[in-house]
Amino acid sequence: AQTASDAGDELLDCARTQLRSTLEEARQAVWGLRSVSESASEIGAMLTKVAQQFSHEFGLPVECSTSGEPFSLNQFTAHEVLMIAREGLYNSIRHAHPKKIQLTVEFEEEKCRFKIMDDGSGFDVRSLSKMPENHYGLLGIQERVERIHGTFNLQSAIGAGTQIAIEVPRKAIAPDQISEITL
Repeated sequence: AQTASDAGDELLDCARTQLRSTLEEARQAVWGLRSVSESASEIGAMLTKVAQQFSHEFGLPVECSTSGEPFSLNQFTAHEVLMIAREGLYNSIRHAHPKKIQLTVEFEEEKCRFKIMDDGSGFDVRSLSKMPENHYGLLGIQERVERIHGTFNLQSAIGAGTQIAIEVPRKAIAPDQISEITL
């Protein structure tokens, strides 16, 4: 049985994680607004850095691989993809307790595909519609994917891990829509 102290510690850890994520998102948003005039960053390299940060911070292997001919996304889209990846990784670590996570980036002619796959506990996907309040992270990911006109696919089963796949058009959002980022 979980003691009140354990539950409080778990809640505090969750709050710290959310605070780190929110602060990082604010930093990224400000960075994105400041660098609108600069060339967009290559998302594969950015996601590799995120994977390394998560590996270091949580002591859990997060492997990142890229394939295809890399290209840059505009700042708004790159920001949203980074926040999607961070939320997906946090969800995996927080809820699935995996031994490892794989993050893949596949570049194609007119789109790129991002996948986050873990070997954790998984869950019954049907529970999303029954208790959406337990899945705010996934709902947030879906909203971000819609903002960049991408597609979102979720596969999971109890005991079989989880895979999140996002497909983003190469020219998803015009750079002049950067003002939609909110702090």
